[in-house]
Amino acid sequence: MTRLLLPPIEVVPGASREPVRIFVGSEHDHFRAERVFAWSVMRTRNPARAYEIEFLRDLPGFDRRRWRTGFTNYRFEVPALAGGGGRAIYNDVDQIYGCDPAELFDLDLDGHSLRALQTPGGFDSAVMLLDCERMAALWTSQGVRRWRRRRLEGIALQEGEVGALDPRWHVREHEFDGAPGHGLLHFTTLQSQPWRPQPDRFVYRDGAGAACWHALEAEADAAGFELPRDARDSEDEAASQALRTCGADDPQTGLEVEALAWFEARGFRGPWVCLRDEAIADLSPPALTTLIQRAFEAEAGAVVAHLEGRDGPQRRRVEARMRDASRRHPAVRWCLGFGAKRREVVHGGPVARGEEPRVWWIGEGSPAESLLSPALSKVACRLERVPASVLAATRGTRLAPDLVIASGREGRWAIRQLERRGRGFIRCVGIDLCLPGIDLVVRAGPRRRSWRDRLTARLLEGRSRGSRGTPRPMTPIARMLVRGLAPRTVEVDLEPVDVAAREICRLLGIEASC
Repeated sequence: MTRLLLPPIEVVPGASREPVRIFVGSEHDHFRAERVFAWSVMRTRNPARAYEIEFLRDLPGFDRRRWRTGFTNYRFEVPALAGGGGRAIYNDVDQIYGCDPAELFDLDLDGHSLRALQTPGGFDSAVMLLDCERMAALWTSQGVRRWRRRRLEGIALQEGEVGALDPRWHVREHEFDGAPGHGLLHFTTLQSQPWRPQPDRFVYRDGAGAACWHALEAEADAAGFELPRDARDSEDEAASQALRTCGADDPQTGLEVEALAWFEARGFRGPWVCLRDEAIADLSPPALTTLIQRAFEAEAGAVVAHLEGRDGPQRRRVEARMRDASRRHPAVRWCLGFGAKRREVVHGGPVARGEEPRVWWIGEGSPAESLLSPALSKVACRLERVPASVLAATRGTRLAPDLVIASGREGRWAIRQLERRGRGFIRCVGIDLCLPGIDLVVRAGPRRRSWRDRLTARLLEGRSRGSRGTPRPMTPIARMLVRGLAPRTVEVDLEPVDVAAREICRLLGIEASC
């Protein structure tokens, strides 16, 4: 568990001294969401009150195999974690506050043991105000660890302990209209969570409320806000030993040689930080977070990491934390390679000072070209139209493009050539193309896609529905069919233009002007 204590900032006569206790169900992949959640509390808090925020992760004694999330039953353990007394708020991690949580904490329970949003036939336990003394008798630790969520919720309903909660304290994403004054916003749709925690399971699109979340994260970045690091001393020591700064005379792996040649061709000079597989493969998520933060904070111009495994949870964790650290340290270049025989590479960071990234358009005229032009006009880059044959002669040189926009039959051929020789430092945008090797799919319209593209998109989106109407993740067969397309692909429409422009800037590692 990570605990954040916010003491009173000022003394106000007559103000309540009872701390606002908030317990948040979370898991390690939601590290960005945790930080933004805590920041939303800090910016709306009452300066005269104390706040205690605890993020619940990896609690011992729970069998998580049948849970929909990695923290499903933690909410029912809150009365015991709170000591069986006083009040507490439970929140899922995929939420942000728009008003002071103390207003929710101080609500009258009106004779009930908990208050939550009413739903047909029950209540939504993702946000709850709890009387811990009374609920601890109903939700015993033994039952919480053995029983399913619906049974535990049914116990509270049968005993008549559930009171209604004002809907402003639990605004679901599809109900959000952008108007100020909401108490709490809940990102319930997995495919539109702005922090994109599981890119190997879902294709993400920003939904309603994403702009609010991104604005909060930008505020936290500007303020330098960080959550307390919860790595143990032994894990912290392991992270310190894995961190190594290298110079020009140090021995280099194949990935380091290729990465440094690419960076040097674009103006990079100086030492770099090396993170190799043997040093980071077995690190726990807290130690991994500490390691990557320190790597980007070191006095070096680049961070290069290499994992032998082609795919898996650890590779996903490393990439997500490197992208997060890069956003907060925009002056540092970075590169992550994974896979031994057929290496794939993801990278980011700035282009050379005073130099605009090079973008090539490959393919015959496409109906999408006139639609994409407004988005490209908002991106600071050098756009050139070239034939596909020149790609083979420019790999790893200064003349090689930073990004390829592919359209039509020739563009499809170019993307396949890049995929066959291994994913490298060239990012790819496909116009109505949905192929392995494409980082961003831009759609001019659903009817212009071939049946292969539509089938691949259907597999990626996971349109089959479960019993509760939520999209199911991709099956192993679907992952095999798309051959690794899902982890790095997002799909956007050309409207609005700013969305496509921002995604292209993200691939180039530059700041969007829109």
